[in-house]
Amino acid sequence: MDKITIEGTSKTPTIIFDSEAGLLELKGLGINAKMSELSAAMGLAVLPHVSEIIKERKNIIDFYLANLKPNKIQKLTIHENCKWNYSYFPILFKSKSELELKLEKLNSMDVFPRKYFSPSLNKIEYVNYQSMPISEDVSSRILCLPLYVGLEQFYIQKIVNIINE
Repeated sequence: MDKITIEGTSKTPTIIFDSEAGLLELKGLGINAKMSELSAAMGLAVLPHVSEIIKERKNIIDFYLANLKPNKIQKLTIHENCKWNYSYFPILFKSKSELELKLEKLNSMDVFPRKYFSPSLNKIEYVNYQSMPISEDVSSRILCLPLYVGLEQFYIQKIVNIINE
């Protein structure tokens, strides 16, 4: 397991990242507005394929929607007039312990979903804490399932089976 620490400056955050577990810690404020030349080049290279990428991601989400049992999780509701880009597929578990149990099982099967919306932003160290019970509750129970071009059907089915257990 490789652990990488990227020390921040006065203008960028310190990031601690684990190759298996993902983002472990983020300290400091930063903005998501800087892009390297390499990132810009990758974006331009992918741009002609965006329609195909969205279509494949939609197919994966359609499979998740059709096969995840509604008694196990709460799925995202997309409003009728919204044009969704299929960038994430968050699901909400009934409890934090249920999320942790499923996450551990998925990780043991080499599937690594992400807790993109955790922790609740009112709990990060550089803001003055105010109780936000809804945000704190949801952030402890939400998980984004794997969603990328090339995700094999075998893994998608494995993910669904573990969530539905």
